[in-house]
Amino acid sequence: MENKIMHLDKKKKGLLTIRYWKKRVKIELSKLIWHFQLPFLLITNYNYVRKLKKIRKQDSINVAFLVEENSKWNGASLYQKLMQDSRFSPMVLVRISNNVNFENDVNYLFFKQRNYNVFAIANIEDLYAHKPDMVFYQQPWSSIGIRNKFSPFRLSKYALCLYFPYGIATTIEISFIWDNCRFFFKTLYKQFIFNSECVKQYESRGIHNVIATGHPQLDVYGKPVKSNPWQDLAKIKIIYAPHHAFAGRATFTWNGKDILQIAKNNPNTEWIFKPHPRFKKAIIHAQIMTSEEIDKYFQEWEQIGQIYDQGDYYDIFRTSDLMITDCNGFLTEYLPTGNPVIHLIPAKDAVWSAISQKSSRHYYKVQNLAELERTFDMLIKEQKDPLKIERQKDAAEITFNSADNIYNELLKILEDKQ
Repeated sequence: MENKIMHLDKKKKGLLTIRYWKKRVKIELSKLIWHFQLPFLLITNYNYVRKLKKIRKQDSINVAFLVEENSKWNGASLYQKLMQDSRFSPMVLVRISNNVNFENDVNYLFFKQRNYNVFAIANIEDLYAHKPDMVFYQQPWSSIGIRNKFSPFRLSKYALCLYFPYGIATTIEISFIWDNCRFFFKTLYKQFIFNSECVKQYESRGIHNVIATGHPQLDVYGKPVKSNPWQDLAKIKIIYAPHHAFAGRATFTWNGKDILQIAKNNPNTEWIFKPHPRFKKAIIHAQIMTSEEIDKYFQEWEQIGQIYDQGDYYDIFRTSDLMITDCNGFLTEYLPTGNPVIHLIPAKDAVWSAISQKSSRHYYKVQNLAELERTFDMLIKEQKDPLKIERQKDAAEITFNSADNIYNELLKILEDKQ
């Protein structure tokens, strides 16, 4: 006789067998989890209703941007827009470790040097001390789960929890992100995402707090270039931006060293090597290179060009001539330049967001070294770009007014005109 009241079915993943009296009932595990989470969603909604009643009576609204990595900062245009309205008091709250001197923290310094109203917080009590009425999350990863003190479920008692993705390309197509973040998504008050197609994608999965606004990250294209980081304006300016997901779309193993050699072999070009901030750690963890080997690789780039792995990189994009990348987000972020992209395709099948697929329709996709070298020679040596006209049509479809759109949505929330 089986004594277990319930157990996971090993033969059929995702099924839970429950023994109820003398009967066995198989239930889809994900549905059971959501059944237990329903009360938490109701509590979150109740918290938001209470908070809304309170802030609609206030003359001033504290808006906090909760940030962990300066390289993923993409809210500059919205922050500046809110600064122009005396009703809003925007601030940047940088999460740091308890044992770190915040004055030396690279993320804190990034915002301090750019004259943001920035504060360092080490715990949730530090956040509460700033009394935010609205909190914009930079990313979900450190705020997932009911017990997490930074989760929207917990913060909803004190603030309206808001979000726009740190990367333009929505990535809920990737099962890992959807499985880990959907409770985070469902407990947000509002999400501001790229376009109506993205809204339909979320709504098809039962998430109805989404609004199409464009992305603040692209608003910079509507403003003048602040600085030109390139050293020799007569040379062709190229960005190489490799991804760090070596179990997914990263292609460094078949092209990383060769692209460095291409850079060395073409003295009429100038390069900026822009790896993902986690690139070094990831390549060591994946045992592709040792610590000494990757340090040497970086040193070789420094000898022939520049390395940049921080945020605020759009002037680099706008003053360049070509990007070589396998990064999902950059496929759309770079599109408004109208310039060509050599899109490095992994040997394995990778999940590309619907946004990225559309943005990259008229990029040059290469899957091996022969295609890479042939495409590079066509674009750089022969100065031919046969996809230019179609690509620039794609670029013309993008608007640069996301901050205005989000700002107007916030006003609707405060004026109860949703």
